[in-house]
Amino acid sequence: MKTKNSWAKNKIKKVIAILLRKMLKCISIFLACCLIIYNILYLCNNVFRNKKYAQIFNIYISTEKEDSMSPEIKKNSLLIGCKVKNVNEGEIIGYDIDNSIRYHRLFKIKNNDGKFTYMTKADNNYQEDLEEKKLSDIKARIVIKIPVVGWLFRIFESKVTTVIIIILLCLRFSYNSYKIQLTKKRKSEKEKNK
Repeated sequence: MKTKNSWAKNKIKKVIAILLRKMLKCISIFLACCLIIYNILYLCNNVFRNKKYAQIFNIYISTEKEDSMSPEIKKNSLLIGCKVKNVNEGEIIGYDIDNSIRYHRLFKIKNNDGKFTYMTKADNNYQEDLEEKKLSDIKARIVIKIPVVGWLFRIFESKVTTVIIIILLCLRFSYNSYKIQLTKKRKSEKEKNK
C-alpha cells in the first residue's frame, strides 16, 4: 500500500525527470543551431573571402588551435572578438595572419614619425613575433572565450561535415514529414472505423 508521502516523492521524481529531458532537448537544439550558424558563416567567409574564421559584421568567431597563449587562452577554446578602434599595451588582440585570426598579447607600441606599429608576443613564447602590425591589421579584441567548446566547432569547419549535416537535416525533415502523414492516416482510419 502506497502512502501519500511515497506517492508525492514519485510524482516529484517524474516531474524532475521530465524537466531534465526538456532542458537537455533545449540545450541540444540551441547548440545545434549555434553550430549550424557557425558552419554557414565559416563556409561563406572561407569560400568568398578565403578566410579561416567566421565573421558577421564586426564580430569575429574563431577557435584557438595552439597552446601559445595558455593559460589565458587554452587550446580548443571558442573565441568571440569584436572590432577594435584603439589598443593598449598588455591587451590580447587578434590579427589576421595566413587568413586566420591569431590572438597574442600586445607587447609594444612603436611610434615611427607618427606612424604607429604594434609588436605582439604569445605568452608562452620567449621572443616577440617578427612581423610588425599596423592598426588596420588588428582585427579584434576578445569579448568571450569559452574553453573546450572550440574542438566541436573545428569539426564543423570542413566541407565534408557540411555535406553530412545537410544530409542529416534532410533525413530528419523527411522522417518528420513521414511521421506526420502516418499520424494523419491513422486518425482518418480511426474516424472511418467509428
